[in-house]
Amino acid sequence: MLYTISRKQFVNQVLSDYCVWTDLIRDSENFHSKYYFDETNTFYMATNYGGGDTVEIFSPYSPAVLARARNLFSQAVGFGFACRIDEYTDAQVHEKHGITFHYKFLDGNDTAISDIQMEKIADEDSAEILKTYDAMYLSFLRENHGARLLNYWKREKDKIMDGTKCLYIARNDAGTPIGFAMVDHYPSLHACDITQITIEDVCRGKGYGKQLLCEIVCDVRRKSYDVYYSSVNGDNIASQKTAESVGFKAVACRIQML
Repeated sequence: MLYTISRKQFVNQVLSDYCVWTDLIRDSENFHSKYYFDETNTFYMATNYGGGDTVEIFSPYSPAVLARARNLFSQAVGFGFACRIDEYTDAQVHEKHGITFHYKFLDGNDTAISDIQMEKIADEDSAEILKTYDAMYLSFLRENHGARLLNYWKREKDKIMDGTKCLYIARNDAGTPIGFAMVDHYPSLHACDITQITIEDVCRGKGYGKQLLCEIVCDVRRKSYDVYYSSVNGDNIASQKTAESVGFKAVACRIQML
């Protein structure tokens, strides 16, 4: 049997407990999601993207839990799991399904040395400035996500201007933009989440991604917020090593049924 839970309860209790899943918070806001739990105290988030509900299961992965979810949500078109890293016990999951890791900043290194200049954009007066970055951001979306997500940039800009999201631009010594990062802020959770970091192809391998990550951590921690770095692909070893070298540690993972 399924029982309902409000979005506010879900965000503050479930997603907070599972380490601030930024993309799920965003989807719950933008796609009219519904939230449930069952008699085993397993939580579910059902999100309709237009082709039917996709259900996120907040539980360690197991065939039995998946079978129960499929029975409870018989009309769903897709399923995924979100669990804390200490609950991630099935080594074969990585081989069978897509996986992303969620990192939390725990212990920082010296961040004084940097070859980049950082520009932070995050207020209601940023509209004109943001126009200058349209091409850069949309190019990133096309390359990584496809045209179906281009409308996200408008929503992202709205959030930057209302202060719930920050855009960080990395520049080299000549002042040329070489990369950027997006950071979501959750005052009610006293946390923020680094959701995107990208460095221009020709500038990769020079430590700029690590420097940008360090600069962001230093800036955000002035608020005494917990800092998360979300959705690092399980196959992206370079990003995992960069996060760990700065002082992040994997605390949760998300498993997509392929």
